[in-house]
Amino acid sequence: MLNCNDISKLISRSMDERLAWHQRLAIRTHLLYCKWCRRFAAQTQTMRAATARYADQLAVTFEDRLSPEQRDQILQNLNPPPEDQHRH
Repeated sequence: MLNCNDISKLISRSMDERLAWHQRLAIRTHLLYCKWCRRFAAQTQTMRAATARYADQLAVTFEDRLSPEQRDQILQNLNPPPEDQHRH
């Protein structure tokens, strides 16, 4: 069984990459009984949503400093493709 430290690392990783099904299941199971990790997950989602909301403004601010490839990578990470409903 994973502890809060392990779960918080997985939650953070899930912002950047798709986790394996067993990792997602471990997070969901842990969140059922751990209010602190639920709070962390909610805060992480809030930060992600706020960052996505202001992505256009941030892109303008850093436009001179980022290559087109870097901007595309950031936008892809902020707006991941929808999860395939048929994959488990």
